[in-house]
Amino acid sequence: MFEAGIEKLRTDRWAGYLSGVYRSDSDGQDLRGFKARGSYLFTKQLLAGAGVEVDVFDRQINFFDIDSTKDETTAKRFWVDGTVFITRAVNVQAKVERIESDLWDYYNRGRIRLNVLF
Repeated sequence: MFEAGIEKLRTDRWAGYLSGVYRSDSDGQDLRGFKARGSYLFTKQLLAGAGVEVDVFDRQINFFDIDSTKDETTAKRFWVDGTVFITRAVNVQAKVERIESDLWDYYNRGRIRLNVLF
């Protein structure tokens, strides 16, 4: 499995990353994809971002060593997120995602998380 990427740490207001992944599996379970995210610091208390992840699974399934089936499945994930910094040690994060797949159609999910740094 190989994964490589580039990240821009937030030096002023912008931050982000882009990475790619490739897996060649001897059992026929290959994977390739990428992930990207960008964020912007609006104020000292508010950070917002958005991202996308796309994966393509290539599968080869052998039934009883006489029948072989090849399958390619694409999965995508899109999200927006935000962080509110209450103090230097306490922040609240929220994230809303849409997940799409050739196998399972799509679904949406969200989360809110309280972080306490110590």
